[in-house]
Amino acid sequence: MAAIRFDPVAPRAGQAFEIHALVVSPKARRAPEVEVSLCGLSTEHPVRVWDMTCFGNPDLVEVIGAQLPLRHLTSDLSEVDGFDHCFEPEGGYLEGDCDSTFPVRVQAWQNTVDGEQEANGYRIMKLHVGSDAPNGVPLADDPRHTLTAEPQGDGSVLLGLTIHSEPTFPGESNPFDVHWLVDGGELLGTARTLARRDPLDDAVLHSTNTWLLPEDASGPLRVWAIFGGNITAGESELFDIHWLQKEVTP
Repeated sequence: MAAIRFDPVAPRAGQAFEIHALVVSPKARRAPEVEVSLCGLSTEHPVRVWDMTCFGNPDLVEVIGAQLPLRHLTSDLSEVDGFDHCFEPEGGYLEGDCDSTFPVRVQAWQNTVDGEQEANGYRIMKLHVGSDAPNGVPLADDPRHTLTAEPQGDGSVLLGLTIHSEPTFPGESNPFDVHWLVDGGELLGTARTLARRDPLDDAVLHSTNTWLLPEDASGPLRVWAIFGGNITAGESELFDIHWLQKEVTP
């Protein structure tokens, strides 16, 4: 379970959102079975749940689907007594006072020759309640991100990632984290690098790596670049994540 993202990044109560996950498995195997669940979310009052051990209590767990991507509609809380002040025209509440935070879990199972293998991934979601919740444009909505993989003729591949994202505040350098996954071989730049802003265009970030292919490589090999950072959301910022995939033929 390599990554999980939400669209929109921080949905409002009563709004549908999508859950996407990157589940990496050997190419020869069929797609794994999945289950998506939430824990601790209440329709009676705001909650603040950060501990993944919440999933150890079945009474707090809500299974919402068994496919990816998954579209889920949250409850409309505008008529619930415990949330009515959140919808007052003049605000009437402290920022974040009505929001809920809770963990989302994506589980994947796959049968192998060694038995069943399981992978779990977790991500904290913020659910806004009220009419003025800010939201940024998800990284996945920008088609300009690019991942390049250029074989060098010596068993190595030069990897390049370009990300398009405005700085959250003018003049900020806020780099993005990049995690690299490959089918085999070795990454010379390690599996984690930083994407830094272009000195000529601060809305563009770049990161590179070098992939040494396995000596016995055959057939197309896959590489993923998973990147995340803060995006602009009104006058604040939200953390978002996205990924790109490329295939290389030795």
